[in-house]
Amino acid sequence: MIEPTKTVHISQYKNGVITEVEDTTLSEYHLTLYVNGQRQVVISCTPEHLEEMVLGYLLSEGFVKDLSQVEHINFSGDWSLADVWVKQENKPGLVSDCAYVKSDAVFSVSGVIRQFERFIWASRKHYKTGGIHCAVLCDDQDILLLVNDISRHNTIDKIVGMAYKQQIDLDSKYLIISARVPSDMVQKVINCGIPMLVARSLATYEAIQVARRSNLTLVGRIEDKQMKIYSGKQRLK
Repeated sequence: MIEPTKTVHISQYKNGVITEVEDTTLSEYHLTLYVNGQRQVVISCTPEHLEEMVLGYLLSEGFVKDLSQVEHINFSGDWSLADVWVKQENKPGLVSDCAYVKSDAVFSVSGVIRQFERFIWASRKHYKTGGIHCAVLCDDQDILLLVNDISRHNTIDKIVGMAYKQQIDLDSKYLIISARVPSDMVQKVINCGIPMLVARSLATYEAIQVARRSNLTLVGRIEDKQMKIYSGKQRLK
């Protein structure tokens, strides 16, 4: 089993004194992905939920339109290589300008604020190392899934893969993430059919424009019962 954290000996400066201590740090892993025999990418990640991450990556990056197209995934013995075969392979890439989120789901503002507060508590508690991104999948009642990774993009892929394996319908749920939102993260969410993305930080101008064109509800910077609604306000009540 691959451990997500490791212990190292370091020097620490505290209260005017340098001492030798043990410290817990994140373990960075590199996974090489092949699709239908062609090498596609080397993913730097936290070594947890690797199969789920691969499934989510295939959907969010446009290799498949539906995860039922995935025929099989084989991992090498040390989990450093994933060999994937899919039916009806699409040309990989980000969503086009015409991509559109069709979900008519509606979420309560009070529910979003409540889940965001739970998310902050859960993300702080899960890892003591710090320096890691977190994402959760929610509805108005509860946090359904939680993942962590050194890459904010990987957290989306892992959530999507976990939801697929647990048969959770994404078009009536939303994501909360710990990071700022660039346009490529918005595009990944749209590819997966998730109707709302809530971010702890801000969204870029380009991300907002993509969200508006694609009917994605994009929310950021929740503080003191306030939030920025960049697009898709019709899904909030």
